[in-house]
Order: sequence, then structure tokens, then C-alpha cells
Amino acid sequence: ASLGIEEHNLGGFGGEWIGSGPELAVATPIDGSQIATVQWVTEEEYDTIVSNAQAAYLHWRTVPPPQRGELVRLLGNRLRELKSELGALVTLEMGKIRAEGEGEVQETGGGRESGSDTWKVYMRRQTNTVNWSTELPLAQGIEFG
Repeated sequence: ASLGIEEHNLGGFGGEWIGSGPELAVATPIDGSQIATVQWVTEEEYDTIVSNAQAAYLHWRTVPPPQRGELVRLLGNRLRELKSELGALVTLEMGKIRAEGEGEVQETGGGRESGSDTWKVYMRRQTNTVNWSTELPLAQGIEFG
């Protein structure tokens, strides 16, 4: 209940929860029992979500980096506050043990003050990518110095 998950849930978010497409029953791999249902979005609703996400991105990139960093820090705080509940949800949805579920939450950013230190390390790396093939293999031509 603290996560706002109900027996029936709308499946898309574009500033508000939406979904008027087909209903999907979600089952846990632990025992196959139904967790809840999710109302898929229609093609038109999907386009609205993408449009709203693009508008949010255009605004987000105008926000000064220190302010963005503070918002990321606050998000990390909220993830840490809900680590147990979110970990239980991952356990239920994915069939992982509880510690792994909470670990997944921690990896999303709930385990560090902000992504800024990680970003600084990433930006210090020298990356040179050249790929002449028609396929995109993982990490082809990337050098970390």
C-alpha cells in the first residue's frame, strides 16, 4: 500500500497514470499466483507518454547541474526510505530472494548520495568507439585509460 500498488493498476505514466488498453494479469514466478492486473496503454496514450517525456527532457536539461544533483540526491533518499517495500516488490515480481530484491533497489541509486561521483569517473575515461559492422556488439572498440 505504501507504494500505491492496488489490485488493478494503470500501466503508463505521462505526468499522470493512464491506461485504457487491454488488461494484463501479473503473476509471481514464485508460485504462479496473481499479484495484480495492469491496464496497458493504447498507442495514442503511448504517444502522449513519449511526447511528455520529451518535453520533460527539454526542461530538465535547462535546470542547473547543482539543482539536478540535489534532485537526484532526494530521489536516492526516497529510494532508501522505500528500500524494504521496493525490495519485497522485486522479490514478488522476479522471484528473487529478499536480499537480492533490496540489492536491486540499491543499484538503482538508493545506495549512494548521488550519481555525480560515478559520472565524474565515467567522464574521466577515454572512450573511442568505432564500429564498421552492421551489428552493435557490446563494448567494441572502447578503451578505458
